[in-house]
Amino acid sequence: CRIRPFPSKNLALTTYHPDEALSYNTLERMKKGDFRPGREIGWGHLHFYILGITLKSAQLFGIVNPVSREFLAANLNEADKLYIVGRLLSIIFAVLSVYLIYLIVKKVYRVDYIVSELVVSSNNFWQYR
Repeated sequence: CRIRPFPSKNLALTTYHPDEALSYNTLERMKKGDFRPGREIGWGHLHFYILGITLKSAQLFGIVNPVSREFLAANLNEADKLYIVGRLLSIIFAVLSVYLIYLIVKKVYRVDYIVSELVVSSNNFWQYR
């Protein structure tokens, strides 16, 4: 599994992973006060809400500066930061999922099964087998 390059590496406003561009385009199209993500209804809404809240928080802290598409195209390093924030969000939820499964296994079987945690965290093994 190779790491997808950032916009500053491929000199485009997107990465090679189409889901990321779709998420950011959906957020860009949402109007103020309109909480429907549009035609991406199949993805569910929660993903876009959490990503939007995270990006707004990162903007308030001065981490990202998503002024406009033109600004991001002229400053690809700023676009990289958007994708890094989104990927960090995915990492955080992945770690929380592993911990939640550990707690469920511990409660159901009344034993600390560290094996369940390792199996869930070894997603790449099961995915590329």
